[in-house]
Amino acid sequence: MISKKKFRFKGKKVDPSVLSDEDIKDVTDHSEGNQLDKPEEKAKQKLLNIHQLQLDNVVDMLGGAVNQAKESVKKTGKNISGAVMLPALGDVTLLRYLGEMASSAATKYDKALDRLYIESPKGLGGSYHRLFDGGHDLVSAWKRVGEVSVDDSFVEQVSGYMSAIWKDVTTVRGLPFVTVPKESFDQWVDRFSVLPGVNRKYLADLISFDAMEVISSTLSVLGIVFFLNKGDQEKIARILGSMGVTAIASANPLMGIAMICSCTYAYGIKKMEVDKKEMMKSSFSTLFSISMFSVLGFPFLINFVIILVLGRCFSEYVIDNKKIHALVVSSKESLSLAKIKDIMPKGSVFTELFQQQNWGRKNTKEDHEVPKQPKGSRLAGPMAKLKKIDLNWQKS
Repeated sequence: MISKKKFRFKGKKVDPSVLSDEDIKDVTDHSEGNQLDKPEEKAKQKLLNIHQLQLDNVVDMLGGAVNQAKESVKKTGKNISGAVMLPALGDVTLLRYLGEMASSAATKYDKALDRLYIESPKGLGGSYHRLFDGGHDLVSAWKRVGEVSVDDSFVEQVSGYMSAIWKDVTTVRGLPFVTVPKESFDQWVDRFSVLPGVNRKYLADLISFDAMEVISSTLSVLGIVFFLNKGDQEKIARILGSMGVTAIASANPLMGIAMICSCTYAYGIKKMEVDKKEMMKSSFSTLFSISMFSVLGFPFLINFVIILVLGRCFSEYVIDNKKIHALVVSSKESLSLAKIKDIMPKGSVFTELFQQQNWGRKNTKEDHEVPKQPKGSRLAGPMAKLKKIDLNWQKS
């Protein structure tokens, strides 16, 4: 007699009552005379069932992993596409690929644009000569092309102009917006190089543009126009946050101007509300992506995939982490003048100022009057100039 306990039949758990007589011969039961009553056959069947169960678990696990990966990719593309795409478009590797496709033998129009650089004994600025030679901004370049030959037709001049401009705009140095004197540029470098991250290369890039800067700025504006028509404030804030960080980090004035115009139109004319939270999230994600592109040295596609995954993790476990948010808020609230004075060096001017002003306690009527300073105090002179002022910076 067949046991009523369910057992595996063809990879599934079934009730013996639903099996036919032929099927009963092939299943594991406890009936007398069945071939699986033998210990070796029972062990073999048990091992097969264990393997089948393990295989089912592996298939279920792989299926769950694939589904989770699909959802992660969808969520990644939804949340940080702009934060990764704009830095990717600004990566110098793409510009070099574009330059290799556009490179060809120099024509008479190319030489006309570089005439002063070629004739100058010192090279007129070296690799930055396009800023100074007066032949590479869009207006001056057209004048140089017109001076090549009076016999050239208008179509030949336009074709030569477009070819020369395309070759130069697809290089790392790009083309200048305007021609500047070399002496003035050197003064700018000396004056602004004290700022973090500002050097000759950054300033030269700030007054120049290249093909990828034009493409990325155009795509950003098209994205904002698309989401403006849909009224999606969250997506607009994300794109604007990414544009702002990318414009500053890559010295892209075109994107900076596009961002300002987009903000003015969206929040000034359309009267849309600024989603500051999403804008800040996108800004931090973009900054993370730019940092990763500058650090990783793999081929572009590999870098892109790695940063896409890392950016997703950064967005989920850092930016959207509620515990980190709570920690930041609690740290901000705990940072008060009452606690700052405890870590001040004893005998310093700051300690004396804290003691005399009693900062860190609730404001009283007496606090609106400037206290008299004892003679010889280091604060006597500066404090005597103060009139009525509320020096209590802590929240009541």
